[in-house]
Amino acid sequence: MLASLGVESFFGSPLKTSTGDIIGIIAIMDTKPLLIENSLKSILGLFANKVALEVQRRKITEELELAASVFNESLEAIIICDANTNIIRVNPEFTKITGYSLSEVKGYQPSIIKSGIHSNDFYKNIWVSIIEKGFWQGEITNRRKNGENFVSWQIIKAVKDSTGNIQRYMSIFSDITEKKKAEEHIFQLAHNDLITQLPNRAAFHKQLNDAIITAAHSTYRLAVMFIDLDHFKLINDTSGHPVGDELLQQVALRFKEIIGSNDIISRFGGDEFTVLLPCIETIEEVSEVANKILDSLLSPFALLSCEVTISASIGGVGIYPDNAKDASSLLSCADNAMYSAKNSGRASCHFYTEQMQIDAHERVVLERDLRDALTNNQFVLHYQPQFDVKTNQIIGVEALLRWQHPTKGLIPPRHLHSPWPK
Repeated sequence: MLASLGVESFFGSPLKTSTGDIIGIIAIMDTKPLLIENSLKSILGLFANKVALEVQRRKITEELELAASVFNESLEAIIICDANTNIIRVNPEFTKITGYSLSEVKGYQPSIIKSGIHSNDFYKNIWVSIIEKGFWQGEITNRRKNGENFVSWQIIKAVKDSTGNIQRYMSIFSDITEKKKAEEHIFQLAHNDLITQLPNRAAFHKQLNDAIITAAHSTYRLAVMFIDLDHFKLINDTSGHPVGDELLQQVALRFKEIIGSNDIISRFGGDEFTVLLPCIETIEEVSEVANKILDSLLSPFALLSCEVTISASIGGVGIYPDNAKDASSLLSCADNAMYSAKNSGRASCHFYTEQMQIDAHERVVLERDLRDALTNNQFVLHYQPQFDVKTNQIIGVEALLRWQHPTKGLIPPRHLHSPWPK
């Protein structure tokens, strides 16, 4: 290549880093032969070294300026500590998040922003991870200068030299408090009833499934209750939904005062509440809670616009593992018991029995057959004479509707009383 440029003579010296890496070359070239004295060769070598050092210095300066820019402009807080975990430097974002300036924390340990809500074991596990893996990352609650706690996602890393000795500790964290609040709000909307702030149907199902798994590995039983407020729809329709909502809130407060800390109550929907007693030894415990719930409704509810008295029917009680061994079946048992409680005059509590399941099945079949009877004109009219007991003369007739079932024959009227109101 040099020949094509007409170069006849060339003398160069490599540009080397302190580690011996060649990063370039400095050379003297001419189109005619040159005679270079040895002293000039030495000078060229020294000049090459000087140029190489300057190139390295500029490169290091650029890297330092870049690092400083990243450090100062980072949107995450950065703490740099010495080998003894004393703070030697923090960036502006640290000051923005915590309220502490460098002069206020320099020489102190990072525990200056410790919130105090985590256990000693929590911090021990952090250091175990740093020692064994060289770093730790996770969610941690820290405290600002003004005493306010904040949640952060934090990374702590040990910086080691070529021999493996720790020279520095570096921690990077960001404030995720608002993000956590948003997540908690979304969770509340998904798992809590907006009116009563009780767990909703979805949350209750999960809690029930978890309780069944726990009960399966213990000697305890669990109970599920359905609570249905009697004639709540009438109150809602006559007084308005705001009154109904206020009543539900006050009912929920009374129920929460009764239910134990280990027990769970939820608003299942509408005027229905469910109770989970995850650890019972005797049926009497369930009866005691049920009676307390019924008694809690005896006193009138003083609402903003009126005073309301309401009762409840407690259907349920489904007992695990006596009545069923899965959540869906237990809830079905409690629902069947609720139907029995409603039919017996309300304001009562009924425990599930196998006969309830049989009756429920018969109701479903009967209601289906009734719909078919209407479609297929299976109802017939019978006339029953009315006699005058003194004269023994017919004085009138009573028209009676009878159901002529195609396979069961004439259905007695008493079999229609249960499903007919529905």
